[in-house]
Amino acid sequence: MGLKSPAVSYPAVPCCELMKGLSLATCASVCNMSVGSMEPIDILQTEAHVAKLRPFISSQQRTASSREEREEVAKVESSYGSSRWVLIGMNALVTGGTRGIGHAIVEELAELGATVHTCSRKEAELNHCLQEWTGKGFAVTGSLCDVSSQDQRLQLMENVSSLFTGKLNILINNVGTNIIKKTAEYTAEEYSKLMATNFESTYHLCQLAYPLVKASGVGSIVFISSVAGLVHTSSGSIYGATKGNHHDWSLSVALV
Repeated sequence: MGLKSPAVSYPAVPCCELMKGLSLATCASVCNMSVGSMEPIDILQTEAHVAKLRPFISSQQRTASSREEREEVAKVESSYGSSRWVLIGMNALVTGGTRGIGHAIVEELAELGATVHTCSRKEAELNHCLQEWTGKGFAVTGSLCDVSSQDQRLQLMENVSSLFTGKLNILINNVGTNIIKKTAEYTAEEYSKLMATNFESTYHLCQLAYPLVKASGVGSIVFISSVAGLVHTSSGSIYGATKGNHHDWSLSVALV
C-alpha cells in the first residue's frame, strides 16, 4: 500500500523514519494508513505525501534537544524537496537580538543551523537570552553594544571578526528605537539619537561588515525597515525618515 506519482520519483523510505521519533499512531494519521501496516512497508514518497509530513518535521526541528538532532532533521527535510533553508555552516550577526523581531530572527537562524552572534545594551537581558538559547542547543553568542556609539560598533565588529575568523555570511540590521512626538516638538538631541540608532548605525555596520561578507563568498545584508518609511503613520516623522532611508539606501548599496 502506498502513494504513487508517475511524474515524481523519490527513494522508498520508512515513514516512521521520516517522522523522526513521532509515534506510529501520529504518523499513521498523517499518512492515512493503519498502524499495523506502517512497520513492514516502505512508502514511495510523493510531493503530496511530503507536504503532509513537512509540518511535523519542522516541529521536530524546533523541539530537538541538541544541535546534532536538528542537523539530522534538517538533512531529512532537505532531502525531500523542502523549501525551508538549511544554514548549517553559515554564521550571522543580528543586532538587537534579545527581544521582538530580533529575538525571533536569532532563533530562526539558529534553528536552521547557523552560528549566530547578537548584541544588546542590557546585560541582564542578554545573559538571560544566552542561557535560554544554550538550553535549546543553539549556537548563539552575544556581547554588549549600543549601536548608536561609533566606538562600540567598531568593538562589535572586531568581536565578530574574531569569532567567525574574518568571515560573515549574514548581517541583520535589526536595531531600532523611536520617540513619538509631533514634528515641531522634537529636540535636536532626540533627532540625533533616532538618526544615530536607526540609520547611522546600519550605514556604518555595513561598511565595517563589507570585508567580512566579501571574504565569506556567500553573503547577505538585511535591513529591518517599516511601512512608516513608505506612508504616513502615527509613529513619528523622524522614525519614518530613518526607515525611508533604509528603503532607498538598501537599493543604492546593492549596486555599489
